[in-house]
Amino acid sequence: GFIGSLPRPAGPSEKFGDPLTAPLPRAPNLKIYCLYGVGKPTERAYHYVHRPGQPERPFALDVSVHGRGVERGVTSVDGDGSIPLVSLGYMCASGWRDGSGLNPAGAEVKIVEYNHRAMSLWGGGIQEGRFSGDHVNIMGNHEMIETVLEVVTGHGSGVQERIYSGVRQIADNVRRLRDARRGTRGDEL
Repeated sequence: GFIGSLPRPAGPSEKFGDPLTAPLPRAPNLKIYCLYGVGKPTERAYHYVHRPGQPERPFALDVSVHGRGVERGVTSVDGDGSIPLVSLGYMCASGWRDGSGLNPAGAEVKIVEYNHRAMSLWGGGIQEGRFSGDHVNIMGNHEMIETVLEVVTGHGSGVQERIYSGVRQIADNVRRLRDARRGTRGDEL
């Protein structure tokens, strides 16, 4: 069949397309712009309770857990309302910058965060308005549209990195945890 005749990607197929393990292409003119929203509570983890007497549903959300970023059993963190910040920005803040070999051509990486500022419905905020950092509604964020237009028209060099979140601290924490698990101080993944 058609699918069987396609060439297999070089290297282990289970790592193809995985930014944590597969390097970027060796493209000397490549530039990476990481544009994403922040400042909107985003679900990250869930607290469950075991219910041994109910085999059809042995686990359920433990809605009694509250405090320290947890409400009714759901842990929320900074993000865009759908994707947590660690997933939005880790590779941009560290993975493609730390000399790990995942950016072999040394492509320039710029982070531009858009702090979520939803407009009220009465203030014209249909789909959260022109300053939204929401996962979907960011497509209507006027600042982001301007940034995209600058990049695609060849003026990306004028785009300034802008970080509102704690993405660099998250990247540092990931690095420390990774190093502790390895028992080394190296930066490779």
